[in-house]
Amino acid sequence: NYKNLQFQHRYSIFLKAKVDIIVVFMHYGMETSLRPLPYQIDINKHLLSLGVDIIIGAHPHVVQGHCVKHNKLIEDSLGNFLFHPCPYRRGSNPVTYLSVQPVY
Repeated sequence: NYKNLQFQHRYSIFLKAKVDIIVVFMHYGMETSLRPLPYQIDINKHLLSLGVDIIIGAHPHVVQGHCVKHNKLIEDSLGNFLFHPCPYRRGSNPVTYLSVQPVY
């Protein structure tokens, strides 16, 4: 259960440490699915509520969408960087650039 207390406690440590950015790399989703599943969207919402700044997903082996919500990046699935792409699905080998500017 992603909403358990241990999970929330780990992220509260980062928040208390006053780090600049919290990036979460998730291994979730269904292989070859071109869209995030409802449970992925729920996890993303929960992570954002905890203060996570960037969520990067992996597992489906295809590129899923990305969006910016409340100035926070969600990249649902990066697709394949290492495995051979699935020939019957589109969207592999994406390039995602993150530019982080300090706030003074």
